[in-house]
Amino acid sequence: MLTLYRKRQLRRKLKRRILKQNPKEEDSVQAHVHALIASFEENQLENLFLALDSRGCDSAPCVQLSPEHQLDPSFMKQSHEIMVCKAFRWPDLENMSQLCLMPYCESPQSNHICLNPYHYSKYIDLPFTSMHLCHLENPSDLEHVNLCKDYPSETETGLSSIFSSKSENQLIETHRSPYSAVMTRSRSSIWCTLAYWEERDRVGRLYPVKHNFVNVFDQSPKGEGFCLSAVSSQTSRSAKVRRLIGHGVTIGIDPTLQEASLYNRSDYPVFVNSPVLEPIPSRSQLVHKVLPGECCRIFSHEVAADLKRLHSHHVTRTGPYNPYTVRISFVKGWGGNTYRRQVITSCPCWLEILFNPSQHS
Repeated sequence: MLTLYRKRQLRRKLKRRILKQNPKEEDSVQAHVHALIASFEENQLENLFLALDSRGCDSAPCVQLSPEHQLDPSFMKQSHEIMVCKAFRWPDLENMSQLCLMPYCESPQSNHICLNPYHYSKYIDLPFTSMHLCHLENPSDLEHVNLCKDYPSETETGLSSIFSSKSENQLIETHRSPYSAVMTRSRSSIWCTLAYWEERDRVGRLYPVKHNFVNVFDQSPKGEGFCLSAVSSQTSRSAKVRRLIGHGVTIGIDPTLQEASLYNRSDYPVFVNSPVLEPIPSRSQLVHKVLPGECCRIFSHEVAADLKRLHSHHVTRTGPYNPYTVRISFVKGWGGNTYRRQVITSCPCWLEILFNPSQHS
């Protein structure tokens, strides 16, 4: 009886969520997802309902489906993952290349397909800095490379000291929940350290990351990771913006490619500045807007190492330049002619990611 009730709830939710853009495609998506729902067992229905109801909360488990799961042959033209994501999140999806699986999804370990639409992000391709520019005809042009003068002096704490020192007064405790087991894939050493800022003030202590991914959020029921509300005052000037962060972002590292990605899980955009995403030479910081539900690559150890060598060979003037630091502003953007704030230290809530150079093998 419970299963029948859940199926009816999911069908109603499905009808409310699918946009009325293309009636023919809408019918095919509804039919495909209705067929999936009809074939689900009770635990699959419960997991899907929890995922849709919580809108991506950490505690929502995978909705696992065996690759051998049989449906009507007419529904095999499109992948089940595409259809579920089209129905509940992105009606304009075209193929699997637009989707990235969240790093905490456990389905790949069990060789199953995950049909939790909130275990996927929409991939946007931000190209890394081209190293072809290492062969500039006039190397003196590199003197115009942005040296990030708006960074507060406290930011440049020295990466070697951060990653070599593990003193308790320097590192913040993990915000854990006994109900979630998402932080299970660990590394033997710290691959990055997080610093949370409100305008020009750093809030809380440094947060070291050993796991292959970390969640950064303001409030997330049963969440695990870096909880910003736990380190910030509820009455601070930035509190209003911080409360909009919600589920926040997930930052993950690919140990094989040595590349880091950002997944925006909040309901508001985040803004990213990364040295490996900037053209050379550049007179100003390039800031990328990442919309809710999107993900992108934000760092590469290989490109950062090339940039460091490039600057050491060609840049003659001194200045604070660190290709191993990425900055992310929540909700509010900065720079260019679009935003009132011209430097990130004017943003109410922002995150600094300090990557460990020694992790590049």
